Amino acid sequence: MTTQVIAIPRARAETERAAAAPWALRLWAFLWRHWGALAAMALAIGIHVPTLGYYFGGDDLVVMGDIAAKPFGPWFADVFFLRDVTPNWRPLTHLIYWSEFQVFGLNALAFRLVNLGVHTASVGLLYAFAGRVSGRRGAGAFVAAGFAAFGAHFDTVSYITALPHLLATFLVIASMFMMFGYARSGGTRHELYAGSVAAFIMVLLVNEGSVIFAPAVALVYVLFAPRPLSLARAAAAALPFAIIFWGFFAFYQTCECENIKVSTRDMDWGPHQFRNLWLYLSWLVLPTGTLDYQAHPMHWIMGSVVLVVAAAAFVRGPNWLRLAAVTMVLALLPFTPVKVWTAPRYTYASAPFFLMFAVALLLPLWERAYALWKPGAVLAALLFSASLMSFYGHQTYVHNGIVGRMTRPWEFAVTELRSIYPEVPPGTTIYVLDGPWSDPLWQLYWMPSVGRVLYGDARVLAMDGPDFVETHPELLPNEIVLMYRGGELRRPYPGELPIQPALFPEVIQ
Repeated sequence: MTTQVIAIPRARAETERAAAAPWALRLWAFLWRHWGALAAMALAIGIHVPTLGYYFGGDDLVVMGDIAAKPFGPWFADVFFLRDVTPNWRPLTHLIYWSEFQVFGLNALAFRLVNLGVHTASVGLLYAFAGRVSGRRGAGAFVAAGFAAFGAHFDTVSYITALPHLLATFLVIASMFMMFGYARSGGTRHELYAGSVAAFIMVLLVNEGSVIFAPAVALVYVLFAPRPLSLARAAAAALPFAIIFWGFFAFYQTCECENIKVSTRDMDWGPHQFRNLWLYLSWLVLPTGTLDYQAHPMHWIMGSVVLVVAAAAFVRGPNWLRLAAVTMVLALLPFTPVKVWTAPRYTYASAPFFLMFAVALLLPLWERAYALWKPGAVLAALLFSASLMSFYGHQTYVHNGIVGRMTRPWEFAVTELRSIYPEVPPGTTIYVLDGPWSDPLWQLYWMPSVGRVLYGDARVLAMDGPDFVETHPELLPNEIVLMYRGGELRRPYPGELPIQPALFPEVIQ
């Protein structure tokens, strides 16, 4: 009897293990086959984990302040009809910001987790896309790992309101991936085509400038559809993307909307576009330090080499190299009209295709080395990959630290203000004297947004003490003064400023 009692559970356990074995084996086989994707995604997370403790930056607080100060209906109407404070039209992205703020409030960690999650998802999707179009999982893994750590990301993944660039890049890769599947099926998998169009519509809604990728998505069909290519089918496949692209371009050219039309002083067509394009191309080759504003001889040389090689690659192929070369340049074009600044985040969407382009050029060298001596070729490839990822990762890590330090004054201001004045009457203006926030440009949007995000109908301004005393001989009843002294904010002592001390509002309990 004892034997039977023991045998029954064992038999049951063995049956359960046998039933589970195929699923477990399939999962293990999948993970083993795609370990490159897992490694690349782990790299993306590992490099950016230190940034999760950073606070909001000034631009981030502008968006949060607008959400905090208005009910949902008027706020979204302003966003949709280009009346809000942000210089763009990104209604879907703003709905995500609104949802994050409702759920998490001023918890920067939650916002940063969303950004990192989108970036990591893009890394995994890029592995699948690059591996599929090249026919090589190893190429997909190299491209994905390079993108996981690429130097431009310190200005993107670690910048909360760079979320539009993250979302748009993910959706563009998704749209191209589904279009590739549709093309390879000979135009029979209509669900993939519908998914590609839907993803691209969302591209417009998260980052309007990313409609520039419409020709690239259409090019996927042209390059990878079965031969002979049906021009009628190619035109039909490209039609929705052409409508989105030209429709938005026509709207942009005709509208009188300052929110998406930066003043011609800051952004316009002109010779500076060549300088910017060469700067961004050279940054893709060598993403080190900070991105220059002026083009030096080395920028012109590196940019010219990339363009010449890209043109030759487009002529010679293969098709995935053609796609990468075109899309790499196309992704940079919306940012070339900017006259007065450059930003590494503008290369974020171009980086995946630059890496595909680079890998496609390196593959013949790898194949020749592998044919001559397999162990040496494998070892050299591993050492090269490890060195490149270490270089990219180090650049990203160092610059992420700079971004983190730039968020500290904003965390300090929000924490101190909320501690001193949990609430203030509507219409209150709080002046902060002699702190690290007195940059005149910050007073236009960034500092007032601190007041809006904390109190709704209030604003915060920062000034140097002497300037404030000279311009404010007395305080109005709705004005408060705080001083930055000894690493903290406090109210002035009686007689510390030539202003009636009785006019300082008391702390609201």
